[in-house]
This record gives sequence, structure tokens and C-alpha cells, in this order.
Amino acid sequence: MNVNAFFSLMLTISIVVLNILAFRTHYYGSTSLDDVLAFTAFTGSILVVHWIVSLPNPGGKSYYTKKKKKKY
Repeated sequence: MNVNAFFSLMLTISIVVLNILAFRTHYYGSTSLDDVLAFTAFTGSILVVHWIVSLPNPGGKSYYTKKKKKKY
């Protein structure tokens, strides 16, 4: 397992645990469901963006690198 996969796994586990804790606090009556759902949507959007960014790039071509000039 490389470093990126490790940190991705840690981020996923920590966000899942945070959301479980948020729902537990709701069921014990200390927060409203709207706050819990807003928090879940926020952390879920962080995860989705993280997964999209960390997807392997097919062909290894980046759109942000300068194109090399061909020598004639």
C-alpha cells in the first residue's frame, strides 16, 4: 500500500467515524437532525472530491504540464 492509498484510507475511516458520532449525538438528543445532515453532506463532499482527485490518470498525461517542444 502506497502513501496516497494509506492517507485516503485514513481520511475515509475518520470521516465515517465522525459521521457515526454525529448521528449518535442526534439520537441522544443533543443536536438537531438538520445539523447532522449538513455535517454529513459537507464531509461527504470532501470525500468525493478527494476520491476524484486521487483517481489514476489514464495514460499519465496531465493537462497542466507544458508540452515539450519537438526537435526537428
